This record gives sequence, C-alpha cells and structure tokens, in this order.
Amino acid sequence: MPSGEPRSSIMYDIATQTNGYCSFAMDSEFREVAIDAPLYLYPYLTYSVNPKVLKSGSLILDPMVLPLNTSVHIILAVQDHGPLDSLVKFKLSWDGPSQDCTPSTPTSLLFAYSNDLDPNIVSTVWKSISSYQISPIFYWLANIRFDLAKPEPIFYHSEIGDVTSSVESHLPNRTLRISSSNIGSDVFKILDTFLSNQKVPVCGSKILILLKRYPEETDISDLVKKLRNQHATVTFLASYDSIGSFRPQNIYDLATKTNGFAAFDNDTNFESIIFDIPTFYNPFLIYATNPDVTGWHTLDLPSMEVPADSNYWFSMTMTGYDKTDNLESINLRWDNNMTHQSATLFWSRGDTNGYASGNHLGQKDQLNQSSYYMTLSYIYEDAKWRTLQIRVYTDK
Repeated sequence: MPSGEPRSSIMYDIATQTNGYCSFAMDSEFREVAIDAPLYLYPYLTYSVNPKVLKSGSLILDPMVLPLNTSVHIILAVQDHGPLDSLVKFKLSWDGPSQDCTPSTPTSLLFAYSNDLDPNIVSTVWKSISSYQISPIFYWLANIRFDLAKPEPIFYHSEIGDVTSSVESHLPNRTLRISSSNIGSDVFKILDTFLSNQKVPVCGSKILILLKRYPEETDISDLVKKLRNQHATVTFLASYDSIGSFRPQNIYDLATKTNGFAAFDNDTNFESIIFDIPTFYNPFLIYATNPDVTGWHTLDLPSMEVPADSNYWFSMTMTGYDKTDNLESINLRWDNNMTHQSATLFWSRGDTNGYASGNHLGQKDQLNQSSYYMTLSYIYEDAKWRTLQIRVYTDK
C-alpha cells in the first residue's frame, strides 16, 4: 500500500500529458516492470497516443510511422491509475505495410475539386501544380469534379497535359450544381470510388481535394480503414466560407487518422497556399504526430528520425479546424543534439517565421541524417481541446 495521500491520478495525468509513462505495481514487481518500460534501452519515442476508453468497444488509433527498419519496444497501460478489477479483455494489434507497395513504388495522384468553387480558382490552382515539378513517383494521374446534381466519373490519365485538358473542360459550372446549399458534399463517396478503382494503382496514392461544401457523414471508420490499408493519404484544402453541412471536424478527423492534412482557408488563398501543403512535389512523409492541446503548455513530442541529409517541409495546423481567433502563439521546435542544429516554426499575432494562412503554418528546413528532439509550445486563450496535425515531408 502506498504512503502519503492516495492521489495516483495526478502522477498518471502528468505522464499522460507529457508523453511519459506511468506504471503501478506491487513493490516486489518493480524489477519486472522496469524491464517492461526500458527507458535506458530504448530512449527514443517514435509513437505516442492516449485513447479514452469506456466499457467495451474497438478503436482505430492514429497511424504509426516508423522512419527506419528497426526493432521497437511497445508498452501500454491497460488501466489508468485504478486497479484491474474491471478489465476483462484487452488487445492491441497493428498491421505492417503490404509487401507489394513501398514508399518508392510508382503510384497515382488524384486532383478533386468541388463544383461550388469559382472556376478561376480551380483553373489557377491546377496550372500552378502542373507548372511545378510534380514528383516522378506519380506514374498515373486522375481528376474529378464533384458535388454535382448528376455525378461524373473520375478521369484517369498518364500525361499531365491530358489532366490539364480534362480539368479545363470540367471546371465548376453553376448550371450543374446541387439544387440546395443545405445538402452535404459527396466527397467521401468520391474517395471511396477512387480507392476501389481498377484502372490505376491506389496503394501509396496521394489525393488533393479542394472543398467548398462539407459532407454530412459522421461515421468515417470504413473510409479510414480503406485509406490505411492502401497507405493512401488525403490533403484537404477546405473553404472557411462553406456550404452544405456544418461539420468541418469530419474531414479534419479523416486527415488526422490517416496521416493526411486538412488546411482550412479562404477560397481566394487556395492558389497561394498550394505549395505550402506539398502533396504533389514532396510526397514522402517522414514524421507525423497529432498532439491534443489546450490552454498553455510545452509538450515533448515523439522524436523525429531523419533518414538522409536533405531539405524537408514542415506543415502544421495551429488550431485544429478553427480560425486563429483564440490562439496567442504557437512554436514547434526541433533540435539535433549531435550537430547542435535547431530551428522553429513559430506563429504569434502579427509575427511568424514561416508561411501562415488560415489554420496552418509551413516552412522548409535543411536537416541532417540524425535524430531530432521535438517540442511544441502554445498559448490559447480558451479551454477548448484541439487536435493538431504536424507533418514533415521530403521529395526523396
């Protein structure tokens, strides 16, 4: 029995909120417990999640990105700070990537856009993309105009010029729009159709979506499973001035749970920010974490293992899917203790060292092949909990 005040929840909460670990055991079991939580053998944290559970059920957790082919040690607390009296059964399982699809396997890029957008915005965004160096990993390309009164098929191509012709001949058209602005988007159906297609490979594919109308669906579990099974990621450029459903959290949650990215902004900014969410020219994700934040605090994030000396692009949402009205400042910092290299991605009202727009912030940095210590500091003026998306990409 412990001495002192019986407040085990305080210790557990401290460990939970700082990516630490809290284990409770009998004194005589401490030696075995120390072996199961080997801070001295495996000091580098590569994955951390704190799911909330109740009674019985099954949860899909955030994906785990392993930067290297190596052994890992997995530990978990099957009960918080209480006894195991109520626990009947517990299982944690994970699935590795399929053997026929690796990050270097040629794959497909889908460009999808809502018919509710201004046609000039869609045309300009695609021209910006096509004029840049699209990653050579995309052997196949596709495009679709969605949110139509009469749905259209996805068009598949092997040449970027064919995509340009298809987009220009299928720009948003007011005469084809859905009759009511209260009807939700069919974007989730479009995703499902693409993931089920037999014309181009979808394993490892990237999907870029320009969204004006929000979907109504609240159950995204099947779509999450399909995206994960195919190692496909989706990037949303969603309009703050939306129509349809008022559920931006649906698309944000889908991106969060599949290592995607959801940028919310004004329609008129889509062209200028397309290079700050590098789906098409920096498609290789080396780091992803989704910290839960509220109030003001500094968090130790999972360390980042950089595979090679190169340029890397950092993307981060600052306020979940909200605007930045209640954000005072946020600072993502990465440190290399071997080379003493450090840098930050910083935003405060009226001041930033990266490109900030809408709910997101981005910056490029030259990194060395090494392990980087990651921290996140933030100050919000309200007590709302938010889940952030932090991603690091490269072109190789």
